[in-house]
Amino acid sequence: MDGGRANISDKEYETYHQRFRRIFRYGSGEPPPTHYLPGNHDIGMIYNEFFVTQRLGTSVWFSDRADERYTSHFGPQNQIIDVENHTLVLIDAPSLVEEEEERTYRGQTYELWAAHNPKGTVAFLRSLGSQQHSLSTVLFTHIPLARPDDAPCGPLRERGTIRSGRGFGYQNTLAPQTSQFLLQTTRPSLVLSGDDHDYCEYEHTYNDIVTETLVNVTEVTVKTFSMAMGVRIPGFELLSLSPNTQSSVEAVATSPCFLPDQLGIYLSTYVPFVIFSLLLLFVSNAHRVRTRGRFVSWAPLPLWLQSLPRGCAVTARGRRLRVTFPLQELVDVDRDETVFATKTESRMRARRGLLHGWLAEVVRVAWMPLICFVIIAWHVS
Repeated sequence: MDGGRANISDKEYETYHQRFRRIFRYGSGEPPPTHYLPGNHDIGMIYNEFFVTQRLGTSVWFSDRADERYTSHFGPQNQIIDVENHTLVLIDAPSLVEEEEERTYRGQTYELWAAHNPKGTVAFLRSLGSQQHSLSTVLFTHIPLARPDDAPCGPLRERGTIRSGRGFGYQNTLAPQTSQFLLQTTRPSLVLSGDDHDYCEYEHTYNDIVTETLVNVTEVTVKTFSMAMGVRIPGFELLSLSPNTQSSVEAVATSPCFLPDQLGIYLSTYVPFVIFSLLLLFVSNAHRVRTRGRFVSWAPLPLWLQSLPRGCAVTARGRRLRVTFPLQELVDVDRDETVFATKTESRMRARRGLLHGWLAEVVRVAWMPLICFVIIAWHVS
C-alpha cells in the first residue's frame, strides 16, 4: 500500500487496508494463493547520513508499527515458497538495507550479525544455505540489485536506466556488497525486482561459493501496472515454472505482459472527439449568427430528455440549495411538437454573439458527461 508506512492510527490503517482489498478483490470461487512482498512504501525505509546519533529507520513521518501491521495483514516479510519443484524466495529488501547500514557501521560480519539478530533478513538469507532446492530458485526483491550506472536495460524500457541513488524513504538499488551476498546465499536462476516502475533486464555475475565458479543470472525489473507511475505503457510479468526436469522446455521462463497505453488512448481518441465536438458547436453557432437565429426555435428536444427532472434540491453545510440543470424550459406548441424555448427566449438566444453562444452550448453539452465521469470515478476509487 502506498501509505502503509505512514504514521496513522489503527482505524485509518484498517480503512486503507480495506480499500486495498476492495480494489484487488477476487471474483467468485476459491481465490488462488496470493503472496505479498514488502516495499519501502509498505514498511518504510529511511537513509540517515548521521547514523552515529540516530538509528536508521526512525522517523516522525513513518509508523514504528509498520512492520507489525504489515505482518498481521499480509503475512511474513521473508518467505520461502515451494512450487512444482521450484523455490520462490521473497525477501524484505527495505529491512535488508537497514540491517546492512547498521552492520557495516558496527563492523560486524554477516555471521555475527545474524547471531545477534536471528529474526532479521540477514539471518533468514544465511539459513538458506542449509536448504536443498531440487530444481531452481527464483528470488523476489523489491529493490533492484546493484549494477553500473550506465548499464543498459534492453529495448523494452521506455526511457533511461536504473542508477544508484537514495533519499528519504527510498533507495534505487542495493549496495554492491549486499547484492553479492544476496546472490551467493540464494543462488537464484532468476531475479525479479520492482520499485523502478519501468522494465529492465540485466545480467549479473557473481562468485558461487559452492561450485567456486562465476555464475551469470538474469534480473528482470517488473513494470508497474498503474498508468499513474510515470510510464506510458504499464504491465506485469508472467512467470512460468516447468516441473519436469527431463523436458526440453526451460525450467524457468518469464514474459512481459503489456497493458493498454491509457494516455495514448486519451490523446488519440478522446482529445480528437472533444476538439471535433467544440468545432461542431462553434460551426453551429456561427451558422446561427449568420442566419440571425431563424432556426433556433425549431430544434426538437429528444423524448428521453423530456422526462428528466429540471433540477434537484440538495443540502450542503446546513443550507438547502436548488440545483437547476442547464436545460431550457419546455413549451408545448401543440400536441405533437415540443420545442426548446419560447419565442422571447429564442429571440434572446438569437441576439447572443458567437463567443457567448458557443460557450453556452459547450456548458449544455458538457455537464452530463462530466457528472457521469465524476460519479464513475468516485465509485471505483
